[in-house]
Amino acid sequence: MNKTLLRPRSWILAFFWAVFVLLWSWLPEKLEWELKKIIKTTLHLLARNLNGQTSLRPVLHRLRGVKIYGEVVIGDDVYIDPLYPDHVEIHDGAVIAARCTIIAGMKGPGKIIIGKQAAIGAGCMITCSVGQTLTIGEGSVISAGSIVGNDIPPHTLCGPPRIKAFAKVTVPLTKDQDYEGFRRGLRPIRAANGKQVSLAKVEEVSQRTESASDAVESEECAEPGFPL
Repeated sequence: MNKTLLRPRSWILAFFWAVFVLLWSWLPEKLEWELKKIIKTTLHLLARNLNGQTSLRPVLHRLRGVKIYGEVVIGDDVYIDPLYPDHVEIHDGAVIAARCTIIAGMKGPGKIIIGKQAAIGAGCMITCSVGQTLTIGEGSVISAGSIVGNDIPPHTLCGPPRIKAFAKVTVPLTKDQDYEGFRRGLRPIRAANGKQVSLAKVEEVSQRTESASDAVESEECAEPGFPL
């Protein structure tokens, strides 16, 4: 009885699928391109926001055209080139942490290859120019917040310079504290080599702090950043 009920449904599904394929083949080339763009954009949005770092996200990126081999890990809000997803390769065992950006070209495609068991820390940006093939070597590790525009050799740990301490804060820069009071409360500290950080350097860093503090008050920067 169940088989009898399923047969008409199967024929109906087959009929609608045939109609869809026929209509798709008749679509003008420009309209077809626009529809594919909408579908890929939707898949990208879902991949960035839905759970499933080893299951659903890789599947959605594959449907977009990203070449994924084996089992990979793709973290939250990973942005993989919307224009040239088929120019990005991610190989077995690779790990891409949250909020990374991978751009395979701007005015034309390049190619980005993330090798086997490579690990990319949170907030990294990987980008290549037109015609360039950028390779993240097998087993290499890129620390959080790095900007990568060149090849990384296999089994290499690399990253940007680490944050440095310049002064001791005696007057916290709170919401109600003015900048001058904060600046007067800074006390230069000695670096690891025993040399004291110059007042000029403290002033330079504190001025950048003032700019950042002003930006936090705007609505555009209201959301706190993620840790490195």
